[in-house]
Amino acid sequence: MSFWHSSRRNDLLSFSCLFGLMLTAACSGNDISCAQEITVAGPVVQITSVTNSQTGSAIPQFTLSNFAMNGQQQDAALLIAGVPNTNAQAVNGTLMCSGTCGFGQSAGSYTFTVSATGVQDKVVTVAAKYSSTVGQGCSRSAAGGTQIAITL
Repeated sequence: MSFWHSSRRNDLLSFSCLFGLMLTAACSGNDISCAQEITVAGPVVQITSVTNSQTGSAIPQFTLSNFAMNGQQQDAALLIAGVPNTNAQAVNGTLMCSGTCGFGQSAGSYTFTVSATGVQDKVVTVAAKYSSTVGQGCSRSAAGGTQIAITL
């Protein structure tokens, strides 16, 4: 008889703890009924232009390589996977870009090399983040990545 009594007490205690956690989450504004995933409306790093320092003219095609985020090497293809509006194509561990270009979906410090025909390569470091999050609850989207203009 004491076994059942002990088991019921444990079940009641477990239920009380679970209910308390749910109540705490609800009171703190956290919604535990769905996954707290934020989608992205575009890349966190947005290259708006690449310009030739000698001529001042726009460089229409350029390559990005040697990616690191917060000091950790990154795979180029993974930096554009699932990210809309990148205008970039992964080729042999690099990103090939035409005009504007973007990559990444997590805030952080990104370092990468920009290269183009006829100009010297440049290593760029940018602290990237999204400027806004729109929507509520389970349907939120990050937008307004960090925009940079690069001169080679």
